[in-house]
Amino acid sequence: QDANRHKVEILKMDVNISRWDHVLEPERSTLQTQPALRLGMRMVKGFNEESANRIVKARNAAPFVSAEDLAVRVGLNDQEMKFLARAGALAELSGHRHQAHWQVAGIERPMPINAHLAEIPKRRGPDVLNERTRDPCTLPSPSLGEDLINDYRYTGLTLGPHPMRLLRADADFSGYKTAAELEDYRRGQIVRVAGLVTGRQRPGTATGVVFLTLEDETGNVNIIIWSTVLNRHRASLLQGQLLKIKGIVEREGSVIHIVAGMVEDATHHLRKFSRPRSRIERDIKQHTKKDGLNTDANETQVELPFKSRDFH
Repeated sequence: QDANRHKVEILKMDVNISRWDHVLEPERSTLQTQPALRLGMRMVKGFNEESANRIVKARNAAPFVSAEDLAVRVGLNDQEMKFLARAGALAELSGHRHQAHWQVAGIERPMPINAHLAEIPKRRGPDVLNERTRDPCTLPSPSLGEDLINDYRYTGLTLGPHPMRLLRADADFSGYKTAAELEDYRRGQIVRVAGLVTGRQRPGTATGVVFLTLEDETGNVNIIIWSTVLNRHRASLLQGQLLKIKGIVEREGSVIHIVAGMVEDATHHLRKFSRPRSRIERDIKQHTKKDGLNTDANETQVELPFKSRDFH
C-alpha cells in the first residue's frame, strides 16, 4: 500500500524472473519516473534461499516451460512446489492457484534410471515437454476474495485490491470514510472509519492510552484510544483484525488523528473472502483420483492471515 501511494510499480513473483531478493527492473516499468520493483521469492512463506538460487541457476540455462519442468530440473520436492503454487509464483507456468496446485500434485519425477529425462528441455526444446505435461483438466479459478486471502496467507501482502475496497459496497460500511477523505474534516467533527489493524502501541509513558493504526485502500488512519474506551472494548481492540471506529477528529495541520469513542470488531466480514481450503483440496482430489495420484486433503479452515505489529 505504501508503495502504491508513492507511485512505485510492484511486479508479481515469477519463477522465470524473480530472484531471492527483490530487484529493480527499469525495463519493465510502465512509469517513466522510476523503475519497477520485482518481488523476490523470499516472500514465499516456507521457501528457502538455497532453493531459490537453484531455480535461478537452472533457468539461466533455459526458461522453465511447466511446473513439472521446474520441479524436475531444479530438484524441488513436493512441499517446495506447493509453497510456490500457493504463493502464486507459478502463475505464468500453470495459471491460477487451483490449476497450479493440481499440476503440482500430479508431477511425475523421473526414477534414477530415467534421470536423463530431466534434460529434455535442454536437448529437444520445450515442445517435447509440453506434449508430456499438457493439462487435460481445467479447474475453476479462485474468486477475487480467495486470491486476496491467499496472497496475505502465503506472501504477507497482495498486489490486488485492498480488502476495504471490496467491502465498501457492503451496507454495513455505508457512511464510513476513507483515510483520504479525512483531509476534508475539521477538528472536532465526528467521523466513522474502518480498516485493517496494522499496528498497536501502548507506550509505558502514555498512562494507559493505546495508539492504533488502521489501513484502508487509500492510506493509514491513526486512532487514539483512551483507557476508558479500552476498558469498554478491550477484546475488540486487542484481538480484532478489522475494526470500525466512531470518534472525533483531532488535527494539527496535515497530521490527523481520530479519538475513538465507539469500537466494533468487524473481523467477521473478512471471512466473506475465504472458503474452507478443504473444499479446494476436494476439487483437486476428485480429479487426481481418476489418475491414481495422491494429494494432501487434510487441511481445514485456518485463521485469517491479517497480522498487525503490536508493541507494548
